[in-house]
Amino acid sequence: MTSSRTPALEHADFKALSSSIQDAMVSWHNTASLTSPAQLRPSLLALAKSLHVHWANILEFLQNCYNFGQIAIEWKNSLEQGSDLDPVSWLEDLVPLSDALCLQTEALVQQADTNIASLSSLTPQLTNLLRVSSKFNPAASPVTATFLGVSSPPDGATALASTAKALAAIRTSLCSFHRYWTTVSETCRTPNAILIRAEDIHKLGKTWEAYKEEIHQAKSSVARSQDAVLTAVPTEKTAPPPRRQPRRRGSSKSEASFSSSRFSLPRRTSSLDDDEVPNCWGFGTFSKKR
Repeated sequence: MTSSRTPALEHADFKALSSSIQDAMVSWHNTASLTSPAQLRPSLLALAKSLHVHWANILEFLQNCYNFGQIAIEWKNSLEQGSDLDPVSWLEDLVPLSDALCLQTEALVQQADTNIASLSSLTPQLTNLLRVSSKFNPAASPVTATFLGVSSPPDGATALASTAKALAAIRTSLCSFHRYWTTVSETCRTPNAILIRAEDIHKLGKTWEAYKEEIHQAKSSVARSQDAVLTAVPTEKTAPPPRRQPRRRGSSKSEASFSSSRFSLPRRTSSLDDDEVPNCWGFGTFSKKR
């Protein structure tokens, strides 16, 4: 691996990926907030869940990029401290992670294709609904709404077009990462380990030192978008519970009658049978529904 063969990853790639995801979150929230008919809610929620899973996988990918960078930085530091150059061991450290990242980005691109196809299948119905809808129904909390910038009612057609554009931008960014890690994986498998120079190891380590803060910022942004995506689809509104009627106070005669009948009940002298456990003991109260 000579320095001329070392692939160059632009700093903007991490930022471009996280920015595209944030753009998708904002535009998707605007689109879903304007379309909440019951017949579309399952499809909207399914796409929101798919985006949530996809972005969780992207967070894992960013962490794996960070781990690769840590290894590259450790090798650079080792050389700076006077350790002997060991190209074979260096490649053995980098190959497993670069191979995994290559496969991971391929899977992420496929997930992006699925999300784009899902939105495309909903576009005709969404377009018709957005044409007649003017009611903005924000489902996000105040904190999320501030992050998304959805304080004013969005334009439906623009929001839908922006969602499609942002999902395409996510795919473009992931394709760029896939090309990069494919090149790294192939380069790390070169049989000419003797061509690797200390300069190459040092340069790669310095490059990934610069990426560390970019990755941290990207992870923070993607995590916020992932947390917010499921709030984009308005929840189904349920009817409020019936209003409790005020209790009417009975006459003294009826109260006396109740008191009399209460004390005239026969007393049980035997213990309860196994099948007569009173419901008030609360069996099942502590079972959790997730």
